[in-house]
Amino acid sequence: MNDGTIILGTLQGNYKISIADGATVTLKDANITCMDGKAGITPLGDATILLEGTNTVRGGGDNPGIYVPGNKTLTIDGTGSLDASSNGNACGIGGGYGIGAVGNIVINGGTITATGSDGSAGIGGSNEAGCGSITINGGTVTANGGEYGAGIGCGELGSCGGITISGGTVTANGGGCGAGIGTGDSGSCGDITINGGTVTANGGDYGAGIGSGFCGGCGNITITGGTVNASGVWGGAGIGTGFEGSCGNINITGGTIHTSGNHSIGAGDDGSCGSVNIESGANII
Repeated sequence: MNDGTIILGTLQGNYKISIADGATVTLKDANITCMDGKAGITPLGDATILLEGTNTVRGGGDNPGIYVPGNKTLTIDGTGSLDASSNGNACGIGGGYGIGAVGNIVINGGTITATGSDGSAGIGGSNEAGCGSITINGGTVTANGGEYGAGIGCGELGSCGGITISGGTVTANGGGCGAGIGTGDSGSCGDITINGGTVTANGGDYGAGIGSGFCGGCGNITITGGTVNASGVWGGAGIGTGFEGSCGNINITGGTIHTSGNHSIGAGDDGSCGSVNIESGANII
């Protein structure tokens, strides 16, 4: 697909939909289901997808709904909706099992639901694979990790770059052993930064709401603004580490923060984190 293409209608079968490097395309009331071992949509380089109306994209086999190639950036924007998922072990948006590295993901608008399957994040990386940075600036985003995957971040034994949320309404639910925002089971991610928006992050069993999953490790966690609700489960902190996980320094300088679980902010059971700094500008409830 070239720049300016509009995709609409229903497409189901064995095919490959590609977006040319540098192109901007529009999904308008499109229903795409790949039945074979391919992603629903595959950019060939940097790409922008604009959303209009109601759209569904589903990858085939162990491939994501929308694949993001390594060292490239996918940007999603618009006023429509997108439901992205996989038939196999893959992310809704990001990577899939055994298909290589994943690039950067930027969401500026739209109503997006991304669902990962076993070992994969809803948005980000899949089992044993790496992905780049994840940035959310706006829109309404719901990301559900598969078993062992984060809602937003990396999959089981995978890795991802930094995660930054600066606006929008974001709900991230980790699968079992995965963080809501951060790492999957035994995965690693870079720094996690929340500058604004309304963020709800629920860890799966043994995972933090924001931070690391079971036995995972993340970088520094910084919150400067927004409304943040973070819940850890079975030894995971609301903000910090999952069971036997690790994280860097935690700095909270602003925003309204609510946490729940056995641990509020810092290390979960048998976990470790750097320093915890909470300044007076933050409203902890």
